[in-house]
Amino acid sequence: MYMVISRRHAVAMEMEQNDTPGEPEPPQSSHGKDDLTISSSNSSRRREFSFLETCCSLHEIMSSDLTALDFKWSLFVSAASSYKFDSCLRPFPSQFIKDGEKDIDALRTIIKEMPPLIKLLEQLKSGTCRKETVELLSWIFLSQEPKLVTVPKNKHKEVLGLAPSGMTAKEPNLIIEVKGRPNDERWEQSCSQYKTMNAYHGSKLENFHSILRYGLQQHMNTTALFGAGIYLSSELGVSLHYSKTGITWTGSVLGNKVSCVALCKVLNHPDVKCQQGGSPEEVRSRSTSSDSLAGAIPEKYVLVRNSEHVRVCYILVYCKPMSRAESAVDSTLNWFIRNKFIILLLAYIFLLVAIGISNNHSIKRFVKRALKRYMS
Repeated sequence: MYMVISRRHAVAMEMEQNDTPGEPEPPQSSHGKDDLTISSSNSSRRREFSFLETCCSLHEIMSSDLTALDFKWSLFVSAASSYKFDSCLRPFPSQFIKDGEKDIDALRTIIKEMPPLIKLLEQLKSGTCRKETVELLSWIFLSQEPKLVTVPKNKHKEVLGLAPSGMTAKEPNLIIEVKGRPNDERWEQSCSQYKTMNAYHGSKLENFHSILRYGLQQHMNTTALFGAGIYLSSELGVSLHYSKTGITWTGSVLGNKVSCVALCKVLNHPDVKCQQGGSPEEVRSRSTSSDSLAGAIPEKYVLVRNSEHVRVCYILVYCKPMSRAESAVDSTLNWFIRNKFIILLLAYIFLLVAIGISNNHSIKRFVKRALKRYMS
């Protein structure tokens, strides 16, 4: 940190000295060329100062809660590694968009070369971190809401008590609090008008990058048995069933296999479908959606039809180390997914060659003779 700060001050002082007007110099024949050289030099120093300032800011925020930022980076990597990155990786870093096209290969190269964050702290402190890495981390950690905070272990029961489960469910290894989301004032105003309840939502790991940024969205739901919308449950065990384990990255302190469940606050709005008491008509109205295919929503379930009525407050993180065999299988699977077009093209060519060979009479006679010799 001190090295970064001292370098920043040195660059700033040098810039001030060069920018301060001094005594007029005698006119020279190359005066315009010298002005251009000085301007270019000052511009270069300003860029260096900006780079070191960004390094300092990243070092400061990463030092405050490295685990939470490791988790945020892991979600980004999971979304970028998915073959559905076009829908999972939202927003997409603008520096990797060229002429309207997303350069996912360049982004994955930067991700692959990323060192563990604890080593990255040392590089940020000395100002020796790669420019591309600093720009990407700055986009993720400094400009992307919301803020994530690691919940202390002794506060886990308190958080889980917000939505107590009747079923026995596995406790999370880590709980991350989600703070500073956009439109907080409008949400607080809605909470003053309606009562709230807490419920869990499970999803694939690759989806949580966009969930953090945009919240849960009703149009992204693929299940519509009891109506279109966002499905939640007051039972953690139910949501864990939909929380699919995903692969993060090898340098994560969480391990490279992680699953997540969101603990959400839901407005008790009339449009939110759930099982509640009251007259038969009220019960039917609150528990049955107009587009339901299976009648009333079951107990312990909550169906939110408007994304403005739900807010992610905590994320329960479940960590599982990956064995070498699983890692090898996953690497092979990812290779096939990334190169599926080439594989399909080669398979098509092989099929055409096989068809051509099977229709060649000379080859057929050769195969028959070979079989006769072998049988005899």
